[in-house]
Amino acid sequence: MSYASSVFELLWANWLPTGSRPKASMGTLHVIDLSAADLRWVNLEHEYAIGMRESGFPLHIVTRQSELPQSMEGYIRITWSSHAASSPNGWGQSALFFGDESIKAEAIMSTWNLPFQPTVSLGACETALDASAPKDSDEYCGLDLALRVAGAGAVASTMWSVADPVAALGNLLVAQYELADGIPTSQALCLFQRYLRSGEWHQHLPTEEQMEQLATGRRGADKLRRVIGELQRLDPRELQGVQHWACWRCVSA
Repeated sequence: MSYASSVFELLWANWLPTGSRPKASMGTLHVIDLSAADLRWVNLEHEYAIGMRESGFPLHIVTRQSELPQSMEGYIRITWSSHAASSPNGWGQSALFFGDESIKAEAIMSTWNLPFQPTVSLGACETALDASAPKDSDEYCGLDLALRVAGAGAVASTMWSVADPVAALGNLLVAQYELADGIPTSQALCLFQRYLRSGEWHQHLPTEEQMEQLATGRRGADKLRRVIGELQRLDPRELQGVQHWACWRCVSA
């Protein structure tokens, strides 16, 4: 008997009792595993996040497992940069890795409460269903579905291992398209995939004029410029392969 998909939709729709929503949002949570030494781009994501915070954005940056908030209730956006793994044959056993700890899908849907229905971006490998899983996998509940059970309004995730810069670009650019154009996460992710495939993402990075408007007179300006400079040095042709853009999916209401 397969019932997982109907259960998660039922739970998500009825998760919060009346009046349980916090009175105010704390903005965005960005979790960045700096202990993952093989992920060079997490350091650039960290620098970018600090630049955004210093430019006035309400951003809570967490780089150690001990700093992870006990409650996720106050956030309207959660971005996660680390390793992860799918477990399609172990119900709820897919996990995000943070330092030497693992946060399993079962724990996320059982203990996390996301009343602001945040957008969640999982810039890590296999945060959705591992498409190479055996045919006998059943009742799969991965990280993206677990976050929907916990209350997330939309989750952008990956179905197989992704290149480090692609994961970083997904975390940075999907949010940019979403906020700049006022479009839902699913549409923003489609734009990101289209621009990866065509190589046009390079043309949509913030211009110098936009950077000036964003960070004039603020401490974060130099950090933001350095990260954008690193992105501009990437060759878009190296990220046009189907393995880079086709791995993303969005689950949402």
